[in-house]
Amino acid sequence: MTTWQLVGEDDDPDLGRRRLYLAHIDRLASWRSAIDPMPVNAIFLATSEAPEIDNVAALAEQLIEGGVFYVSCWGPGCERVHDVFDEVDVQLDIQHGSQPSRGVVTTSWHDDETLQEALAFFWTTAVAAPGMRWGPTHLALSVGSADLHDSLTAAVARLLT
Repeated sequence: MTTWQLVGEDDDPDLGRRRLYLAHIDRLASWRSAIDPMPVNAIFLATSEAPEIDNVAALAEQLIEGGVFYVSCWGPGCERVHDVFDEVDVQLDIQHGSQPSRGVVTTSWHDDETLQEALAFFWTTAVAAPGMRWGPTHLALSVGSADLHDSLTAAVARLLT
């Protein structure tokens, strides 16, 4: 099981207490080891290489069914990762009937921004769309190289100081 590190907390004047966790997995196929410890309300997914779409779709289904309200992607293949989350979101709405039973998961991708810029965007804009339930658990998950995780850890430290 992947350990989550609590790296920051704050009180947003509009939303309440937010908690930012940091975790790392070597490959997206191992996502269950990172996601199962607790519910994820918002996720920043940083990848060092484009992940396999089947793994993205399985992760998306688990997170959306679990109540994620915001997904932000950075790294190789991030636009496709974003698209898969959107596709799974629509498919789940169709499975629930013609009327969506909830709001839409907000997604973003950042293929032309630095890791620092993309992370700052996530931390400052991760709010629930109408019809979605907000939650305090924000996860920054690096997937791939240890160098990427080190870069994400440094970006988080800069963000929170």
